[in-house]
Amino acid sequence: MKRFFECLLCLLPHLAIILSVMLMVFLIIDSVNSAMNFINNTQTKLILWILSISSIINGIALVEVHIKKAQRKKHKPK
Repeated sequence: MKRFFECLLCLLPHLAIILSVMLMVFLIIDSVNSAMNFINNTQTKLILWILSISSIINGIALVEVHIKKAQRKKHKPK
């Protein structure tokens, strides 16, 4: 189970990047052709939710890594 969470934490940054690029493309296409209706769409709202959740988890994981590195640096013998 621990290995699953480690794998998930490795995939989260990639997921956030992919979803961000997808949403940027949707915004560009929607601004050029509003008939495509990408912004007011159920799938886009789902992508926004997944992006938001993955970004929050990714941020928490990065803060945890930063804290662990700071603690190791603090306890490092001179």
